[in-house]
Parts: sequence; structure tokens; C-alpha cells
Amino acid sequence: MARETAVSMTKTQAAFHRIRAAVEEGRLKPGDRLKAATLQEELGMSPTPIREALRLLQAQGLVEHRPHHGMVVAEYPVEQTEEVYRLRLVLEPMATGLAAERATAGQLEEIRRLLDDLREAVRAGDARVDAAELNAAWHRAVYEAAGSRYLEEFIARLWGVLPLEAIWLASRSEASIEEHERITAAVEGRDASKAADLVREHIEATARMRERLHGA
Repeated sequence: MARETAVSMTKTQAAFHRIRAAVEEGRLKPGDRLKAATLQEELGMSPTPIREALRLLQAQGLVEHRPHHGMVVAEYPVEQTEEVYRLRLVLEPMATGLAAERATAGQLEEIRRLLDDLREAVRAGDARVDAAELNAAWHRAVYEAAGSRYLEEFIARLWGVLPLEAIWLASRSEASIEEHERITAAVEGRDASKAADLVREHIEATARMRERLHGA
């Protein structure tokens, strides 16, 4: 029984990641119906892991159940997106300031390495989702360096509510790289106040651009 459960969870996680990637990459758009039969055929899986994956995605707010429609990709009302950004403006500067105070030498090296990888991806013109993933990895590295498990979990929950494309905007990639560079330098310089201010400005700039592009 334990072995069957482990296999089932592996398939569930695989389905979860593949469906989530389709949402984040825009192949599945807000309002699209998630038909179990279609997903089973596309993913080559039985109904159980598909159903469990959709349940996990629903818990994260990426899909929702609608009467007479079943599961659909969640749409993000202006109010919901604005709330996520308001909370990011509270939690992420706090975490970045703590990272400037607490980061180990190894963590600082990882933050710098991820920034270099992100810069190279943007210069090389990689697909937007690759840059979005690297951006998320850089942010995670900064917040992990804060040394606060609960703060890190709260931030991860916020990031899980919206697709990565709602946080990384390709249209301002060059500006984001410059902002990341200044934040990284402040963290490396152990300037907690400056690091917190810079990440706050970074989030505000992204929110303004998103509003201009998407109205949310």
C-alpha cells in the first residue's frame, strides 16, 4: 500500500507541475476549461493523479471550480492582484533587509550566481518562462537568506497565487536586471535599510507596469 501511495504521489506531482507550467507559460489561459479527459490524454495519466493535481492547483488559487463548467484556469480580478502586491510590499522588503544582515558567504555567492544566470538568459533572448523561473529562483535565494522559515513560507504562498508572468514582465526585463543588481549589491554590502527600500521600489515598478499592460 505504501508503495502504491508513493507512486501515486509521484504522478500527482508530475501532473501538478505540467499543468502549472502550461498556465504560467500562457498555453492555458484564464477561463480555459480543464477537462479531465483531455488532460488524461495529453499527460498520459489515469484520472486519479489528474484529479489530485487539480485539487492542489485549486488550493494554490491557480484553478477554480465553476458550476456547470467544472475546473477552469483561475482569472485574477484587479482586487486580488492588487492585494498580492500590497502584501509583497510588506513581506519582501522585510525578508530582504534580514538577508542583508544574515546571509552567509555561500548564500551571497548563490544570489550573485543566479543574478548572472538571469542576466545571461535575458541577453540571449531565452523564452520568457525561462527568465521568469530564474527571476523566481533569485528572489527565493534572497528570501531564504533571511533565515526566517515562516516569512519564507508566507512569501512563497503569495508567489503561488499568481502565475510567474504576473511577477516577471518581459517588457521590463532590462530594468528588472538593473534593479536586481542594486538589490544584490546592497545585500552584499550588508545595508539592510537600502536593500529593503530597493526591493520595495522594484515591486512597485513591476506593479505599475503590469497595470499599464493588463489593467491589473
